[in-house]
Amino acid sequence: MQGERRAHFGPLEGLQNCTISGTPGAGIAMATHGWRPGLNAARLPVTSPVRFTGHPPSERPVRPRASHRSQQGSMKKSVGKNIAGGRSTATSSRTKPVGAMARRPLTSEPFRNIHDYLSHKLGREIVGGFYQPGDQLPNELDLRDHLSVSRAALREAYRVLTAKRLISSRQNVGTRVRPSSEWNMLDPDVLQWHLDAGLSEAFLVNLFDLRQIIEPAAAERAARVGSPEAIAEIEAAYADMARNKDGSGDLTGADVRFHRSILAATNNPLMASLGALIQTALVGSFQMGWPSADTMTDVRLMQHRVILDAILARDAKAAHSRMTALLDISMEDVRRALAGDRKS
Repeated sequence: MQGERRAHFGPLEGLQNCTISGTPGAGIAMATHGWRPGLNAARLPVTSPVRFTGHPPSERPVRPRASHRSQQGSMKKSVGKNIAGGRSTATSSRTKPVGAMARRPLTSEPFRNIHDYLSHKLGREIVGGFYQPGDQLPNELDLRDHLSVSRAALREAYRVLTAKRLISSRQNVGTRVRPSSEWNMLDPDVLQWHLDAGLSEAFLVNLFDLRQIIEPAAAERAARVGSPEAIAEIEAAYADMARNKDGSGDLTGADVRFHRSILAATNNPLMASLGALIQTALVGSFQMGWPSADTMTDVRLMQHRVILDAILARDAKAAHSRMTALLDISMEDVRRALAGDRKS
């Protein structure tokens, strides 16, 4: 089916839906079809140009290198791939063979450089479950060879993932995935990787639970301390929602902006920084076919309007209760959508 074909994947697989720019002499590759997984493996057609640094895609097979002496013995369980027979030669499920790396493309966002791309690629594979907590990442030399990247680029990507608490490295032991309870879940990139990999039901429900704690308090505070300029941003976002309620424009973007503007109006930078959480919850809901993904009913629009009216009137109590009511209804919509999806 058109729009669901995958372009050729080489050492930098997944690049057909992303852009890496900023390096002189960067190679150019084009892909006219790709797909981006959403919840329940929903396929979304994507058409985008691709620019990347490093070597262009090739059909070169992965050639695992011999392990370093310090990794012999128990570390011989690490990466290996029988090229001719296509069978994994790894003797432990705790280390993924480099040749079996996930082949799904990333989102169409631009990447600043090659290590930015690598951190997003590996991060999404960790968050998406290709590498499980406790798994050891492939041998660095094999990974560099497979992805055709420099040691510096890979190590910088590891540094980023370490800062987000997804991985930990020990000399002569290797790099392992940390328990998910230790991940920096509110990091915008980590939230985006959950979205890219397809939100699980539990994660989506947890996001909405957190919204029910945060957003009513944010609406209350916005009514108390929001500046005229900040409240004007909420009004502008609502106006965009009303203008695009029939699906003629970016309704999702306007909805996200409405909720993020309320966070910003609290005049609390820490509260405002949670905007990525709100965006992930909303986009994840729309991605799975939640009602109001493309259009918005007059009733749902009015539920947003009364929140804005309470903030404009500086009625903090009403702003809190009306936001609570909106999120309660949204949570019920999510639960119904999840239940319907399980039946289908």
